[in-house]
Amino acid sequence: MQTVEQLTHVRVDHFAIVDYAGFQHMVDAVGGIDVQGTHMAGPDALAYVSQGTANPAEYRDRLARQQTALRALLDRTSADGLLGDPLKLFRLLDSLSKAVSVDETLTSSGMDGLGLQMRGLRTSTTQFAVSPVRGIGREDGQTVIYLDEARSEQLWTAVRDGTVDGYLRQFPGDSIKTPR
Repeated sequence: MQTVEQLTHVRVDHFAIVDYAGFQHMVDAVGGIDVQGTHMAGPDALAYVSQGTANPAEYRDRLARQQTALRALLDRTSADGLLGDPLKLFRLLDSLSKAVSVDETLTSSGMDGLGLQMRGLRTSTTQFAVSPVRGIGREDGQTVIYLDEARSEQLWTAVRDGTVDGYLRQFPGDSIKTPR
């Protein structure tokens, strides 16, 4: 959290991390996701989001696939009354508790509260954006993404000020368009 806050100057109250196994578990917990007319169970969804290389063009494609899968997962949780059915909601929250790692200050009741707040979340009103990148390289055998620092600062300012819509109108290339 400290690293992200220092980079963005945006306060982070809590964070959650989902690794590949957790993502697969979540997809299976909601009965799979639908992406571009294809229904995917956990293993197929995992293969879909993890394909790609360090090629800069493929980097954006991979981000778009990941955002598409997240959108499909959000769609699935709001479909079929999943969030309104106490038994289905319990199963989903139980799955999330096994699939998601959170910071030490986020309590179980805090997670429950976030889950209840998310009931109104709709993908039709959710924006997906990517930090501006000036390049991709390799250092010490690892793929490294180099941020465009000037443009990134403009994005962080928009996040702090609640003006991301305006930022994305000015820089539409930073918006990740996900297929429905």
